[in-house]
Amino acid sequence: MIKKLSVLLVLSCVLLYFCFNPLVILPERGYDQIETKPMHKGDSLNILEGFNFETGNWKMYLVIAESDKPGLSIDMPDGKIFETTDKELLKEMQRNFYLSYQKSDVSTVESELILIRDNKFVLRANIQMDNNLQGVQHQSFGWLKAIRKNQLSMYFKKFSRVYIPVIFL
Repeated sequence: MIKKLSVLLVLSCVLLYFCFNPLVILPERGYDQIETKPMHKGDSLNILEGFNFETGNWKMYLVIAESDKPGLSIDMPDGKIFETTDKELLKEMQRNFYLSYQKSDVSTVESELILIRDNKFVLRANIQMDNNLQGVQHQSFGWLKAIRKNQLSMYFKKFSRVYIPVIFL
C-alpha cells in the first residue's frame, strides 16, 4: 500500500512539474518560405503580411527559452508556452507588426515564435522580448528590431498560457 502511494505521489509530482514546465517537441516539418526583396537598413517590414487569417485554422505559439526568462519584459506573465487561436488578435498583430530591418543577425535569441495554419508551419522565427530590446530573428531577414517599446509583448501578453505537459507541434 505504501509503495503504491509513493509511486502515485512521484507520478503526480512529475505531472505537476511538466504542467508548469511543458516539454515542447518540434519536428523538423517544412514551412513556406517568405519571399524576400532587396532591403536597406531601417526599412520597415511586417513578417505577418500576406497571411489570410480569415480562412483556415490558425494558431500562434510563443515558446520562451529558459535563458530568456530572467530578462523577459515585465508585461509578460510567467510561463514557458503561450498560444492563441484568436483570429481577431492575429489580424490586429498583422496590422501593427512592423519591424525595422537591421541588416544584421543576433545569435543569442532562443525563444521561438511559431505560426501554424491547418497543422502546417507557415512561420517560424526566434524572438527577443526583454525590457530593453524586442525583435525577431528570421532566417530570411536576419534581425528585425521592434520600432516601439514593448511593441511585441503588448500582443503576446494576451496569449493564453499552455499547461499541457507535453506539446507536439
